[in-house]
Amino acid sequence: MKKKFDINDLKKIHLFSDLSESELGKILSISHYKKFSRGEILFSIQNLSTDFTACSKAVLSYIKFSTEGREHIVHIMNPYNTFGEVPVFENYEDVLNDKAVYPINAMAIEDDTEVFVVSAKPFLSYLKQYPEISLKFLSTLSKGLKLLNNHIEGLTLHDIKDVWQNT
Repeated sequence: MKKKFDINDLKKIHLFSDLSESELGKILSISHYKKFSRGEILFSIQNLSTDFTACSKAVLSYIKFSTEGREHIVHIMNPYNTFGEVPVFENYEDVLNDKAVYPINAMAIEDDTEVFVVSAKPFLSYLKQYPEISLKFLSTLSKGLKLLNNHIEGLTLHDIKDVWQNT
């Protein structure tokens, strides 16, 4: 039986955290659920970028390969983090013209990795139709940047003992 994501699942995803229930319902309508096994590739570098994703169960990694074939894990994605949205937002015109590609590989590193997949073209159309949604996404992304800046400041300007004591 295929699981469906619901509004409560979406509320846990940072990118969607400022949206109303009706706005989340629209996101659900242009999305689908997928399940992956350990080692299964979600997308590969230079493949056409047609959607972005949030992981709900288990974790996955962003991977790059060197010219010698060595694997380098760039980032481990935890549940309810989004990934693959960079080509959608950075190159939205390329998405609309079927020219955007993923800049990295993504692979499930646990069995039963569940992901919520948002189709990029309908998502971008929705943002154009309701620009206030774009402002909510900008707010959410800005909050994330602020947290990242505070974290970097903590790592660079404070003694590491102080950073650990304040977390």
